Amino acid sequence: VATNSTLANKAVLAGTINILPGVSVVTNSGTETKILSNSVINIGSGASYTLRGDVTIEDGAKFVVSQNGSLNLDNANCIWGENSCIEVTGGMLSIGNSVLDSFPNIRWKGLDVSNADLVTIDSSTLKNAESHTITNTDLYVLDSSFIIPENSTGLVLENSIPGHITQITNSEHGYGFYGASNKNSEGITIKAMRNRVYTTKVDFCNLKNGILKQGEPSALGSITDCHFTDCTTGISLNYNSATIQECSFISDTATRYGTGIHLKASFPQISDCIFNRLRIGIFTELSVTDEIGEVSTIRESYFYNCLTGMESRNSNHRLEMNYFNLNNSG
Repeated sequence: VATNSTLANKAVLAGTINILPGVSVVTNSGTETKILSNSVINIGSGASYTLRGDVTIEDGAKFVVSQNGSLNLDNANCIWGENSCIEVTGGMLSIGNSVLDSFPNIRWKGLDVSNADLVTIDSSTLKNAESHTITNTDLYVLDSSFIIPENSTGLVLENSIPGHITQITNSEHGYGFYGASNKNSEGITIKAMRNRVYTTKVDFCNLKNGILKQGEPSALGSITDCHFTDCTTGISLNYNSATIQECSFISDTATRYGTGIHLKASFPQISDCIFNRLRIGIFTELSVTDEIGEVSTIRESYFYNCLTGMESRNSNHRLEMNYFNLNNSG
């Protein structure tokens, strides 16, 4: 595509399509777009593609956004085939007021972003992908949800290069990460991170791990006012740290299930949290002191009706003004 173009009513895209540098392509609202199997839409440097309306992406088809290119899904209802994906190797990706889902009974590949300028996901729902991986890229997620099938992960985050921003926030509860199975659906996996990850007002439901933070090096980050429901483990920190505040960890199952927070050689600051009807509220092992000799503090938190409120193995923590009620053991 060598000149600015507008697509309307119906559009069928097939084969390899190159949107040349500086060219803008727009698909109008109300348009039905079909992208045939194994097609590749290349969005070159300085080029942009804005996609609206109903979009069918068949098996193996993909968008490729190069350095300084941009892909904007705006009020788009996208159905993705097996192995279809968005690859961003530079430039920007914006998803706003859109739904990205798969054909029935399959998973699409998801977002694969590396060394891009910016990814924004706003007021959107991403369903039934294998995973969405964001590497060395600024990320803003607002008022959006991820519906995660079995053996899949909502977001995989890794910024090994400093200077990036990562924020996953909602203006109210009712958005977040929802798993098909708390045995093998993962919420957010955080690998090596040189910037802080801010997670605020996010719901995590029916997941193996709501948040798994395990990479090194690791910036502190914060998890604030998040709800973890029916997760095998709400937050798992491995050789890591975070500020965890005003979060709730609850089991709504028939039996007391799951662990609220699992710490392995980790030193978070935990405050004003609720642990209710869990197997274990907090399980900690090998968490003695951090690199400057400080121990983590757990304060003003409530442990209700758990089999075990807190279990500590070879760990040091400072407990201040916590409440343990109706647990089988403190």
